[in-house]
Amino acid sequence: MRISLNRRSVTPHSAAMRLALASAVALACPASGQTPPTLVSPEIGVDRAVTFRLWAPSASAVELSGNWMGARPPAPLAKGADGVWTVTIPPLEPNIYSYGFIVEGIRTADPSCRCTFASAGRFVDSVLRIPGDTPRAWEAQNSPAGTLHHERFRSARQQRTRQFVVYTPPGYEPAGTRRYPVLVLLPGTPGDENDWTSGGGFAEVMFDNLIARGEMVPMFVVMHASDALDRPGGRRSDQNLQEFEVILVDEVLPLLRARYRVDPQPESWAIAGLSLGGEFGMHVGLKHPEIFRSIGSLSGSLVQNSFDSRFVPWFTTPEARRGAYSLIWLGCGSEDVFLDGTKAFAARLEAAGIKHVFRQLNGPHSLAVARLELAELLPLLFKPPAAPRR
Repeated sequence: MRISLNRRSVTPHSAAMRLALASAVALACPASGQTPPTLVSPEIGVDRAVTFRLWAPSASAVELSGNWMGARPPAPLAKGADGVWTVTIPPLEPNIYSYGFIVEGIRTADPSCRCTFASAGRFVDSVLRIPGDTPRAWEAQNSPAGTLHHERFRSARQQRTRQFVVYTPPGYEPAGTRRYPVLVLLPGTPGDENDWTSGGGFAEVMFDNLIARGEMVPMFVVMHASDALDRPGGRRSDQNLQEFEVILVDEVLPLLRARYRVDPQPESWAIAGLSLGGEFGMHVGLKHPEIFRSIGSLSGSLVQNSFDSRFVPWFTTPEARRGAYSLIWLGCGSEDVFLDGTKAFAARLEAAGIKHVFRQLNGPHSLAVARLELAELLPLLFKPPAAPRR
């Protein structure tokens, strides 16, 4: 089954999101049924400091949790005489962030914020957009819009229905003749094929803008879950990795080749991912140079104790030493729990004589940092090498 949606036709609130907002109001409002006041939350100051407000006159404790905080504890809100809880946080860098309130231990979306998203396996969160002085790649700019195709298939291996999403660039015609390069873009865990789009990533806006600017080669972007097994305790397990590899290589990619006009050359294929998707994508990309020649780790969960079992064989293959890969790109945040592992992985690549790029950005392990990394990676993909200087 195939469902194609132009991204601008998608409504902002699903039924699950509306239910979450209703729950937020129920948590905030007292049993007496008082009408809540109209609040501005979040309120972004000229210096990009942000004030959050929640009316919860019956609550005894309210905290703010946002993905810019990393390992830091939630920020407590102060209660006013009118029952409105308030906190102002220091300025944030331009980006799209997610946040929620914790009301007496229960996490809830901000009922005053109309933009929310639900990510697989997680709670519904509110969206905080901090604009830049000039429009960033992920901000809406009226660029020609690509299309998101929602694909469903019956997995022969698992005997159940699985899904993936394909972004096709503006101008793609199914009946045309042009063939396009492919980026396989994986989410973290828990996550699914929607994480990079309606699940809070909003990456399709970035694709549209970068293509319109001429900074990104028009390409297909294939989004599929990194988790192949529904076992929360074993997401980084070898079994989950092996299952993911088989489903991607033997089931998803053949369907993609059959349904879309892909460029078959491995130089036109890339794989990248966030967190677990970065680790699994790196493994699959290094193991399958006959498919992928560009690999990106976006704050990937690269842990040193798994290097020998998952990566060392590919470090030492003659093909890797010959520089078979067009690009190996590693990014990680300065407060990320996987920063040391990413640096160690870059050192292993260096020792093996494998060319790569390592970028350390500011911030914790979060989708917001991965968005910055993706904005750096996309313009590098499928570009011809620069001519040598004379």
